[in-house]
Amino acid sequence: MKRILTWILALMCVCTLNVQAEGETATPESTATPTAAAASTTAVETSAKGAVLMDATSGSVLFENNSTAHLDPASLTKIMSVYLATEKLTPDQELTMSDTAFQTYSHNSGVLWIQNGETMTAVSAEYASLLASANDTTAMLAEGVSGDQDTFIALMNSTAQSIGMGDTNFQNIFGTNNEENYSSAKDIATLVQTALKNTTFKKIFGTSGYVMAATNLTSERPIGNDCELLPGQDSAYEYTTGCKIGSTQEGGYALAASAEKDGTTLIAVVLGETDAATAYADVQKMLDYGFSSYHTITLSGSDVGSKTVAVYSGKKHTYDVVFTENSDFSLLVSSSIDKSQITMDIVTQHEDLEDPNQITASVVFSIDGTQVGSVPMKAEITEIDNSFSATVEPQISQYFDYACIVILALVLIYEIGRKLSPPAE
Repeated sequence: MKRILTWILALMCVCTLNVQAEGETATPESTATPTAAAASTTAVETSAKGAVLMDATSGSVLFENNSTAHLDPASLTKIMSVYLATEKLTPDQELTMSDTAFQTYSHNSGVLWIQNGETMTAVSAEYASLLASANDTTAMLAEGVSGDQDTFIALMNSTAQSIGMGDTNFQNIFGTNNEENYSSAKDIATLVQTALKNTTFKKIFGTSGYVMAATNLTSERPIGNDCELLPGQDSAYEYTTGCKIGSTQEGGYALAASAEKDGTTLIAVVLGETDAATAYADVQKMLDYGFSSYHTITLSGSDVGSKTVAVYSGKKHTYDVVFTENSDFSLLVSSSIDKSQITMDIVTQHEDLEDPNQITASVVFSIDGTQVGSVPMKAEITEIDNSFSATVEPQISQYFDYACIVILALVLIYEIGRKLSPPAE
């Protein structure tokens, strides 16, 4: 009996209990920002031929008046020109005024008198083009990016289409009046929203004054921002974070501005104003309306939780699709809404499909039971191992463990019974 007990104990030592480890789930980033704001067409009285107020985070329109009309953007055109330059050129890249570029703009106005053969850095040209609306430095940027202006204009238009500017056609890089050079208030706001994601552009857009470095032909040049909404200017608006103004005799004044207050960033655009003072006044009225009527609430993605969808091919479990969200959400809502009224739920789509890549999920935001927005979630897909070693072997091993335990229990019962039995006479 001792020999049998020793064998059973040894056998127990090689019995293994199998534990399946779960893989780590990647943490997705929020891919969109919802908003519970609805556009108004009557909240503000403006004199502009086209006007729009947009939430910079979500792109939602809060106020509009003829916002998609094709109008003259004037030198707001240069927002696209400078944005592309900040995307394509390094700040210290040297640009030289060529003979060709020198002949592409009027030398009577809207220039810094850059000389033929003068060399400067790209960032200096970008500041001059956006702040002082200088046509000569804009010509240098276009040539630096694309080699010639026609190619650069094609790039401007293709970029406009790619970011959703469906009511825009650029015919020149400067914003000089031309029937074929048009945009809309909403498109310009969309452009500003996109351009502000570039840190270099954002810095330039919000600069009141700049000193251009000395070039090979001139000393330093101090330049100021033509837009007077920035702090310290005559028409300053305290929350302004950036702006650009322009005008043509035929199209009137155009103004685009961004402003931030208490975590909410808004973009206001007016086109076709009769004068600069009216443009400034209308933009300030729209921004005041936005900040007084809406506020931004931050919600934690970690409060959403997670959801796992099991995928089956027939009766065979083939994949697990795990949806999680740890990023924060910024939700623009009416100023009368507080955080307690907002709920977040995970809603899945196409759960019955056998292809895990087609199963999707979204975080759905609701206010008092009414859905106000959603954000798509990223998924972590784990393939289930249905091989013999992953499915049958663990069961055999488990049964073997149980058998070992049963045998040991029987041996122990036998030994206890034998010890308790009276000795045979």
